[in-house]
Amino acid sequence: MNNHNDQKDWFEESALDRFTKEYNRNNSPPIIKREKLAPPQPDYVCTIDGRELGVEVTHLYGSEAEAKVFNSPGELVLHRHESDSMSTLSLRDRFVPELNRLLEKKAVAHYSFDGDIWLLIRIVEAAWWSRALFEKYKNGVRLPESHPFSQIWFLFDDSETFEIVNVYPGSPQAGNDGAAA
Repeated sequence: MNNHNDQKDWFEESALDRFTKEYNRNNSPPIIKREKLAPPQPDYVCTIDGRELGVEVTHLYGSEAEAKVFNSPGELVLHRHESDSMSTLSLRDRFVPELNRLLEKKAVAHYSFDGDIWLLIRIVEAAWWSRALFEKYKNGVRLPESHPFSQIWFLFDDSETFEIVNVYPGSPQAGNDGAAA
C-alpha cells in the first residue's frame, strides 16, 4: 500500500473513531467498529444492536485544491496558489457547491453490502464550516432523491473539538431536525 492510501485509510479510520465515540456518548445501542472493507463494499462494517451496519466515510473540503493541500503536505507549495484563490470566495460559495458535488458523487455509488449503509461526511476544517453555518446555508444543499444511504451524518471536526449531526433522515434521538432532508 502506498503512502496516499495509508493516509486516506488513517483519515477515514480517525473520522469513524471520532464519530462512534460521539454517537455512543449520546445514543444507545452503541456502534461497534468491526473491520475495514474494500470496494465495492462501504469503508467499514460495524455492528449496532447485533445488526451489521456499513459506513462509507468521506471528507469535505472547500475545493479539490484544498483537498490536495490537506492530503499532500509535501506538495503544499504546488497547490497553495489554488487554495489561496478559493479563500476569496464566501463560505457559502465554497462549501455548498462542494457538498452538493460530493453528495451527487456518493449517491450514484453502488455498494456490495446487504445491511444498512450510513454515509459519514467529515467536515475537515470546522473553523470554515460549522453546524451554525450549515444551518444558515442548508437550503442550498441538494440531497439527491435516490441514494444508497439509510442515514447521512456530518462530523464537524477542527482537530480539537468535534460534533456530529444527523442530516438524513434526521433522528430525534440524535437531537436534530433532519436538516438536509
